[in-house]
Amino acid sequence: IIAALGTTFAMLAALLLLTQWLQLVDDASPIESGIKLIPVALAAAAASLLAPPLARVLGARAVLAGGLALAGVGLLAVGFGPDVLSYRLVLVAMLLVGTGTGSLAIASAMIMLGSPEDKAGNAGALEETSYELGGTLGVAVLGSISALVYRDRLSGSADLEQAGPEAAQHAQDSLGAAVATSEQLGLPGLAADAGAAFTQSLQTAGLVGGVLMLAVAAAVFVMTPQGTDISGSTH
Repeated sequence: IIAALGTTFAMLAALLLLTQWLQLVDDASPIESGIKLIPVALAAAAASLLAPPLARVLGARAVLAGGLALAGVGLLAVGFGPDVLSYRLVLVAMLLVGTGTGSLAIASAMIMLGSPEDKAGNAGALEETSYELGGTLGVAVLGSISALVYRDRLSGSADLEQAGPEAAQHAQDSLGAAVATSEQLGLPGLAADAGAAFTQSLQTAGLVGGVLMLAVAAAVFVMTPQGTDISGSTH
């Protein structure tokens, strides 16, 4: 449950920000953005199929904690990336994240196999709740952090001052608003500054999310009994 909660906390917020980055900074259309994110889903699907066999060889604890750590490394790669991110770097990072989150198949097996049959429904409900709660908290907390970073970085833009107080406030609300304001007022520098500020906010979210994922991986490794078997027995 901790693995599911921590993963969705970091993942959903990162994907939400990444989708905006692809469209408004990397100039991809909505359809192109969706296509560019497909490899993440494919990596997660492939990893979820490979996780059970690997768990039988390496142990459930190692595969689950290792997968979460791999996802954390992917988020940190975005956080420590250059000021001008490229889709190639983002793709590699998201492939690591997708592959790492595939280990949650082990978490699901551990939750269900570790529960009595008459409590299986309760266990499934707790797992689903952990996904929903983690995603909601992640968007709220990491989204707020990224918004604060975005506003702070954009506040130093020279073009923002030229836009006037009302337009400047509107531009600081979101990247989309800044791009629209830039087009309306004929201030291309504002859109460029907003894109750079948003990239920095995305990287900050990546750093926070990556550190969180590594902490979750460590907690899961410590808390999971050594020799845990997803076939339903522990040694």
